[in-house]
Amino acid sequence: MPDSPSLLHTDIVDSLPQAVFVCDGAGVYLRANPAYERLTGFAHAALLGQPMLARIHDGVSLPSVGDATSCSSAICRHRDGRALHVQLSLTRCLPPGAEAPVYIGTAMPEPARDTAAGLGWHQGFHDAWTQLPNAPWLGVRTALKLQRG
Repeated sequence: MPDSPSLLHTDIVDSLPQAVFVCDGAGVYLRANPAYERLTGFAHAALLGQPMLARIHDGVSLPSVGDATSCSSAICRHRDGRALHVQLSLTRCLPPGAEAPVYIGTAMPEPARDTAAGLGWHQGFHDAWTQLPNAPWLGVRTALKLQRG
């Protein structure tokens, strides 16, 4: 296991199946994980240090000082010119010791939203080990049964 927390965080971000990136206030990429590279068609080296956020994601604006997170449907321009519909989430944060905020972004292809929502529902209402319905699911079902009479 790595000793450095930043290396550990890098390993975690790189292993995520979601497309994740970090940029500064000017839209300059500071980090992109392999899933984001696959989504956009751009290699990490081509993204790093480049102000490409507005070019890749049409019409995207970074959250302002008062807003912490923005989430919207957006177009992701693949390197080959294809326009992909994605759900783009940007979160503004100020890392410890940093003078300026950074923006952490995730991009999920639109068809995957329904799958993710279904997976979230399943995980929320089923035991992870047995895959059987859990107590919250029984509570929901009981409440529905009582409402119906």
